[in-house]
Amino acid sequence: MNEYYECGDGWIPLIEEAKTIIAKYNQKLKEEDLDTEPLEFIQIKEKWGGLRIYLNYYVQEVAEQIHELEGKSLYICEHCGTNKNVKRDWTHGWIMTLCEKCREEELEQFNSRYKNTNSFNENSNNN
Repeated sequence: MNEYYECGDGWIPLIEEAKTIIAKYNQKLKEEDLDTEPLEFIQIKEKWGGLRIYLNYYVQEVAEQIHELEGKSLYICEHCGTNKNVKRDWTHGWIMTLCEKCREEELEQFNSRYKNTNSFNENSNNN
C-alpha cells in the first residue's frame, strides 16, 4: 500500500485502525486457504470534510468497520487529531473538519497567501 494519504495527519490513527482491520481480514483469508486476492487500499483521502477509504473490492464485514471509522472522522480534527471544539464547516471554499485552533491557523495561512491577489487587477478599472 502506498503510504501517501490525501488527508491531514489528525486522521492517521483512524487510517492505522483501518490497516489493522484489513490485515485481520487478509490473515483470515490466508488461514482459511481461500483463493481470493488480498484486500487492499485503493485510495485514502478527505472528501466533503470526512475521511474516505476506498478498497479494491467490497466485503460487508470490513466495509461496515471502515464506514464506522469514516464516521468518526467527522468529529476529529483533520490537522491535529483532537476531538475538542471540532466543527465541520466551510473554510475558504472547502468543507473541512477542524478544531477552532486549526481552523484559525488554516484561515490565517490562506489569508496571508492570498491577501495581495485579486481576480482582476485593481488598476484595470481606471482605464
